[in-house]
Amino acid sequence: MIIGNEFSARNDEEPILELLGWDHRIIDDTEKDLGFDVHPLGWKVVLTQRVPKLAKAAVPAMFNDLAKDYDWALHPGGATVISGVQQEMGLTENHLRASYEVYMAHGNSSSATVFSVIKRLLEGPTTEHIISCAFGPGIAVEMMAFRRCGDQTPSTGSPAETLVAEDVD
Repeated sequence: MIIGNEFSARNDEEPILELLGWDHRIIDDTEKDLGFDVHPLGWKVVLTQRVPKLAKAAVPAMFNDLAKDYDWALHPGGATVISGVQQEMGLTENHLRASYEVYMAHGNSSSATVFSVIKRLLEGPTTEHIISCAFGPGIAVEMMAFRRCGDQTPSTGSPAETLVAEDVD
């Protein structure tokens, strides 16, 4: 499967990412930990204090099934989610730089925020491979392994500045 920018009628566009692997898991007994309630004035987010621990515990088994020397597009579901996964996986801030940058600039915009993180990674130097991981109601965990397509030259150099997200949750 190739993920590309085929929203136009142009046939000369090149694919952006190749999907190498995908996994989806739902963590048992988490229906009340993460979700949305419908109210007359809109959606009310349901997010318990268990979510960061549940999220960081779910990632290792899924990742071990996919790969390791990758940049990460982690859904920035809060500073404790990002730092928890970072610690659990033994990752550096550089692995998660785009997740931290998107979180600090825009906050947590639900699981769809992961697309902003992928976009941020594709705008600058990155490794050839990217792991994307997002969390949703249930708690559902989606993880994908991508390979960059085309003439993009990957770089493993570190960014000039390191961002640190404070826990504001």
